[in-house]
Amino acid sequence: MTAVLHLGLEQSLTLWEWVDYLGTAVVFLGVVGESLAEFLEIPKKTETRETSKRASALLLIIGLAVELLGLVMTTQISGQIIAQVKERTATIERENLKLRADLQDVFIHQQPRHLDCTSFLRMLEGKPATARVWYERNDDEAFGLAEQIYECFDRDRAVEGLQWKVSKPEPIPEHGGDPKLPNAPGAVRFGPGFGIGLVSNESIPSPDFNSSLGALSNALSIALNAGVTRSTDSSLPKNVFVIVVGQKM
Repeated sequence: MTAVLHLGLEQSLTLWEWVDYLGTAVVFLGVVGESLAEFLEIPKKTETRETSKRASALLLIIGLAVELLGLVMTTQISGQIIAQVKERTATIERENLKLRADLQDVFIHQQPRHLDCTSFLRMLEGKPATARVWYERNDDEAFGLAEQIYECFDRDRAVEGLQWKVSKPEPIPEHGGDPKLPNAPGAVRFGPGFGIGLVSNESIPSPDFNSSLGALSNALSIALNAGVTRSTDSSLPKNVFVIVVGQKM
């Protein structure tokens, strides 16, 4: 619609430019007629010459009026076209900004997840427990994050100070988990589907952050800047947790 309106304005501008040119031409004819009558006394008859003067003056007035009208209209239409161009430019700039933001989101989404090891370990101090780390099969990114989690615990001094026992990452078992979803992917059967899950024998309501489970859930959430999905497995011993690394969301 804007393009059509813009095209209509351009056509109108061209039309009024020609009206302006026409007014200039009429002014020119009026000046020529007056000059011939005034300085060269053409035509020779006095009565005819006076009539020519009056006609030339009238042409001059009409030409100036037409020229002025054309100038006013071309100025107004040019202003409208400039306003439309500015509006279209602003719209394009907004769309470009949105596109850049969308591309940035895509770029961030494509980057592998990263665990802030320092803050992660700091929140687990004084709350010893045992953890297993499982990752989605055939998912290199999930495996990489599972390795990061394990390596954080595997720091010699950190493990001694934290007193956490953590096994090496393993693929999510092909069986087990939610009995209602026996054929679902491992990350779905054991909780998160996507992202990070935490399995324990404790009930799902929000844990106490002073407990080992609460500290681990909070540490994962903050260190990964992501939510943690909790699920319950009554077969797990107390203070034994399973960190499930699903596909990246």
